[in-house]
Amino acid sequence: MYLIIKTSQEEIDRQGSLFEAARGHWRIDPDRASTCSHAVIALIGQKDIKAVYKMDKWYPSTLIDNRYVFSGEPDIVEEKKLVGKKLNSKWTAKGLENPILYSKENELLEV
Repeated sequence: MYLIIKTSQEEIDRQGSLFEAARGHWRIDPDRASTCSHAVIALIGQKDIKAVYKMDKWYPSTLIDNRYVFSGEPDIVEEKKLVGKKLNSKWTAKGLENPILYSKENELLEV
């Protein structure tokens, strides 16, 4: 299972890196998010996958109540398979506002 995280270029600029913009501070169920092995990162309004991180653990945010951040690192093998590929249209449809989505492996990419 993959966790799709959509972030913005403004958030990347504000946080200083794509990883920092992607890793938190999310309003999620950490138990459900822990069922996902990888975070697949895309920019809001775009289909191209920008990065893939192997997630280790979810922690409560120290900055925002009831929000969580993950620890992890880039997964080179998964990035070679996924970066630059297009997310399935069901994850990028207009009006789909949630920046956190859960995807099975066979539903992740555009066919």
